[in-house]
Amino acid sequence: MHPAILAYAKGIEFNKDCYNLGETIIPRLTSQEQRDAVKLLVLTAINASEREIAYKAHRDSSKIKLTNLELSKLLDVFISNNQYLENQICTDKGIELMYIDSQITELIIQNFLNKDKPILSVHDSYIVQEQDTELLLKQMKEATKKVVGKDLKVEQDYLSFGQAQYRVNDFNQDPLIPRSRNSEIYNLIPNPIRTSRYLNTLKKFINWQSTTNPSKQYKLEHLYN
Repeated sequence: MHPAILAYAKGIEFNKDCYNLGETIIPRLTSQEQRDAVKLLVLTAINASEREIAYKAHRDSSKIKLTNLELSKLLDVFISNNQYLENQICTDKGIELMYIDSQITELIIQNFLNKDKPILSVHDSYIVQEQDTELLLKQMKEATKKVVGKDLKVEQDYLSFGQAQYRVNDFNQDPLIPRSRNSEIYNLIPNPIRTSRYLNTLKKFINWQSTTNPSKQYKLEHLYN
């Protein structure tokens, strides 16, 4: 989110693949490890006031410990590839950007509350019920446009049932795609594991709800299927 906001302020479309430097800088890392290290380093550096602080924070947060020299090499190549972010690195913009995050999150949560729908936020990510996936995507688009001025690209971990059904219908119209592939699409829908503690707590809530508000009735059968 933070690099995307900074890129938009420069009139540039942020490319999340920019963390892939296109070359091996640290030979002892795999390409994926190097990309992960660059991403964490850039996000850390944006929030730091100087490089040494960013390097230390990177080592504190990463399982792979890199030296200051190695981290400096990675950051230098990243900046060379993305010069529009050069004057944003190590400028202690964290508070400013987190405030923008909070404004976006406030709008999204308020819209869900207005519709009496549950939503959880995890930094700049959100967890909603499967049937509310499309609603969340719409609200994220509207909120980022209102706060930042642009619809920032978002990532989605799972398809909703509606999205999966849409893709299946689309595949069914293509004679070159085997019908057996349909089940592969539905596998992209999450199958949440509800723990016994969760179910017991839910039972207590439903029993409490039935005594305080008998007009509301909840059923548990579908949770055990």
